[in-house]
Amino acid sequence: MKPVPGKTRGLGRRGATVLAGILLSLSLAHGPAGAGDPPKPRRIASLNVCTDQLLLLLGLRARLVSVTFLAADPSSSAMPEAVRGLNLNRGRAEEILPLRPDLVLAGSTAATPTVQLLRRLGHRVVVVPLATKLDDIPRNIETVARATGEEARGRKLIAEFRNELKRITAGHAAARKGPKPSAMLFGPNGVTSGAHSLAGAVIRAAGFTNSMAALGLAGVGRVPLETVLASRPRLLILSSLKRAHPSLASGLLAHPALGRVFAGRAVIRIHHHVWACGTPLVLGAIRRLALVRARLAAQGRAIRP
Repeated sequence: MKPVPGKTRGLGRRGATVLAGILLSLSLAHGPAGAGDPPKPRRIASLNVCTDQLLLLLGLRARLVSVTFLAADPSSSAMPEAVRGLNLNRGRAEEILPLRPDLVLAGSTAATPTVQLLRRLGHRVVVVPLATKLDDIPRNIETVARATGEEARGRKLIAEFRNELKRITAGHAAARKGPKPSAMLFGPNGVTSGAHSLAGAVIRAAGFTNSMAALGLAGVGRVPLETVLASRPRLLILSSLKRAHPSLASGLLAHPALGRVFAGRAVIRIHHHVWACGTPLVLGAIRRLALVRARLAAQGRAIRP
């Protein structure tokens, strides 16, 4: 039988009209082929504790199918309670593949074999660079926000970060006049930070000079206890881990020589997780250090730069 003119075989005029309407609706919903933004990812996996926290700060917990085990560790994450109940991974591909993620976020310094394998298998993976300065924080927020289709949330978080940073520094403008006092970061195993590091950027933003930068350290390194004692910075920052278990590494921070040499000098303890990642949470460290800077200025002591 020949098809009747004006009809689609097996559908008839009414069926063809309905089909055309459905196809038009689908094309409008998904946009023209090859145009427009991809749909927002709904199954996001994170292989890095810093991307874990950026995703949480953007309010995307409900779309996370997995975050790193470090996200639940108070020594590594500033938001351990926020990941309670989420699937945890250790950066292995066999943990991620069964979850069928439509987006995987990773850091630039770890889980490289997993990233390569996931990409070879066709998964979308976005690598977020390590933050070494404060300007990297808005950049990384923008990267994660764009990858997740949450540009508006990203712009809001960036604006809040910049406004609060400006408020903190402007609030202590008077105290920041004159010579900058020296500060040194000292953590477990003598780990410290130099000029080109996020912790170093936090120290500068609060109005201090970084003693380790003056000694030539660029990034993250280790410093002997003897160097700390000989340098005698005006402020000693003990970067401890939030763990109750004793260790030789952390025991260095309680060395009696530190108590004797730094008696009468400013000493502050800031947990490592505060500036381990480039997120707006570093504002807490800047705020605390800025208050110490203001107190030193108010004391009117002669401050050796």
